[in-house]
Amino acid sequence: MEEFRKSARGQVLVRGALMLVFGLLLNLAITLVGVLAFIQFLWMLVTTDRNQFIADISSDLSRWMSATIQFLLGQSEEKPFPWSSLNYAR
Repeated sequence: MEEFRKSARGQVLVRGALMLVFGLLLNLAITLVGVLAFIQFLWMLVTTDRNQFIADISSDLSRWMSATIQFLLGQSEEKPFPWSSLNYAR
């Protein structure tokens, strides 16, 4: 029983470390969204059309952020990219 507790506690510590890393990456992703939104605004202001590259990034980024939040809040045990593919439910 003692060995099981140590093993379970070790798994929780590993998950905690991953949660810390993904929390930091999620904050970076939110900053990236702000920067991309500003660039998209400037692009649309100058060209009156949207930048398709930035628009295309949004779907992958939003799926990754959704999967990351689900992992951080314990809804899912599946680790987000780079531990799994970006082909989350579309």
